This record gives sequence, structure tokens and C-alpha cells, in this order.
Amino acid sequence: LEERQKADAGSCVDIVKDVTDNQVQHASLPMLNSLEIAAKDLLAKVFQVRKSKKGVPDSFLCPITQELMTDPVVVVQTGHTYERTAIERWFQNNSSDPKTN
Repeated sequence: LEERQKADAGSCVDIVKDVTDNQVQHASLPMLNSLEIAAKDLLAKVFQVRKSKKGVPDSFLCPITQELMTDPVVVVQTGHTYERTAIERWFQNNSSDPKTN
């Protein structure tokens, strides 16, 4: 998935660059240049966020949301840890632990 997103984002930058290169006389060239810069900046920010999560141990991520837990709770019967809001939502419709079903 990450490689596809990287390719998609790279393709957007390439399309903008191609349009910019091929239509130098076009009146919207400044806008296209700005769009290319914005696309590159956004792509850099996406990869920065992804890298910041790579150093986080899996045990710090909620198995339901796959997000960093800020209010972790333990299911007493199984010992599994979840984000409080995620497991509360889960138990509204289920009666078993999501990991063990």
C-alpha cells in the first residue's frame, strides 16, 4: 500500500511537471509551479509522519485502530490492551475480545 501511495503521489508530481514543461507559455504556469511545490511538500510531510510511527513498538498501537494509544485499557479476561474508545465501541456490538473472538 505504501509503495502504491508513493507511486500515486509521485505520478501527481510528474503530471504537474510534464504539464509545466510542455506548456511553458501557458498563462497558468505560476499556478502549476505552485501546485508542483505544494505536491512535493505534502508528499514529504506524509513520509515524515509515516517514519515517525515506524519507531513505535506494535504493542503501543491499538489492534483495532492501528493508531498510537493515548488512553490504553486492558481487557481483564484476556490481558489484551486497546484504546479505550475503540474497545468501548467494539463491546457495544460484540461480547468477545477482538483478538480472540
